[in-house]
Amino acid sequence: MTVAVCRVCGARSPLRSDFELEGECPECGADEALVAEDAYDPEPIELICCDCRARLDGGPAGTGPGDQADHEGRYTVEDPCPFCTTPEGAGELVPVETFIEPRRVPDTPVARAAAVRLWRSHGAAVPVDVFAIARAADLTVIVGAFDHSGLLRDGTVIEVPSRDPLARQRFTVAHELGHATLRHEVPEDRIEVEANAFAAELLLPRPALIQAVSSGLGFRAIAERFEASRQATLHALAGAGLLGRVAGR
Repeated sequence: MTVAVCRVCGARSPLRSDFELEGECPECGADEALVAEDAYDPEPIELICCDCRARLDGGPAGTGPGDQADHEGRYTVEDPCPFCTTPEGAGELVPVETFIEPRRVPDTPVARAAAVRLWRSHGAAVPVDVFAIARAADLTVIVGAFDHSGLLRDGTVIEVPSRDPLARQRFTVAHELGHATLRHEVPEDRIEVEANAFAAELLLPRPALIQAVSSGLGFRAIAERFEASRQATLHALAGAGLLGRVAGR
């Protein structure tokens, strides 16, 4: 088994073959950043805490921090932030170059990337079992006679109207899961843009969508394969730049 090291964040990952060295880092998502462990020549990297914005000297995973009062070694993306971590939660360290400042406008690429990572972490199956993914995230999904179009209540319960068809219910679960997953830091009236992008990508993940389009499937067949609504399918195809390739089929 090959062990790869990411040149961006320093995380180590076991790989099934050398071919996976050409992929993206499973920890930080950096593309073409993996090298075999025996060929890795670590260089210091700067880390930043996503929560308190503290900056620390970073290094390859496994060096680990020493005593915080007399720091030895370098912090890694696997360590909690030494400045803001409490029993209630840990500050997350990431490489400075991958850090995204708190968002003031909808960031749909971030939302889509988060959805794909979540899909892959649950087996990359199609159609996507969004109900199971929500349960795995400790969210309770209740389908009932609600008078709203879908709601994440108290950050723990997803309410889904029973009057909606199944495809719409699936989108609602994915949408509210997006709210629970994403770090929305945009005005309230704009967070729906990110949640919609997340939901469309989770229901129709781009890698699987590209494969479906390349195999010659038309619009209706794609929607059926992914058990997605017409609107979600349109959103996903447009976001992936694939809409023109399925027109008329």
